[in-house]
Amino acid sequence: MPLMPERVKYRKMHRGNRAGLATRGQTVAFGEYGLMALERCWMDTKQIEAARVAIARNMKRHGKMWIRIFPQKSFTKKPLETRMGKGKGPLESWVAVIRPANVLFEVDGVTEAVAGSRCGWRPPSCHQDETRLAASAGLTGTLLMKKTQRKEIQEKTLAELLADSRNWRQEIFNLRLQQASAQLEKPARLRTLRRDIARIETRISQLRKQAA
Repeated sequence: MPLMPERVKYRKMHRGNRAGLATRGQTVAFGEYGLMALERCWMDTKQIEAARVAIARNMKRHGKMWIRIFPQKSFTKKPLETRMGKGKGPLESWVAVIRPANVLFEVDGVTEAVAGSRCGWRPPSCHQDETRLAASAGLTGTLLMKKTQRKEIQEKTLAELLADSRNWRQEIFNLRLQQASAQLEKPARLRTLRRDIARIETRISQLRKQAA
């Protein structure tokens, strides 16, 4: 069943633009691995459904998948051999506006090898900031992002978690100093560190309740 809005105010929309980078939906929020776009495009309902089927088939009913994009923009197309004018053409399909840094799909419950090789997200040997460059067969110009592993946080001891919390708080302090002096290059790093610290503090409180 292709995705499309159930009800919209105006079915025929302006063309709009795809300039700039994505400001929302650019982090791995639900799963452990996410597929990030590096190019701008329109993805229609058939492409999204084909990508979903391919990922689900290669995961072999293991893990879970999230679709982070939705085709909420309509585009029209006039029939062939039609004269110009006489209003806007009929609605053709629905598309999702993709900008660089948009997370398209997320998966969890599978290993990195399954997320990388089986799903067509082929990570090379180099990596930076827990992200992996990938080239998808159906989507050119994508990035395989890796989230902070929840299993690693669950396996660490209380002393290790406290040490990580102190180190990350010190890093946040240094980043805020850079931000105050307009020298911060990656503002998104602050948000990522705050979320990781929140996960660690939650695990620390769980361990302390178990010890009590």
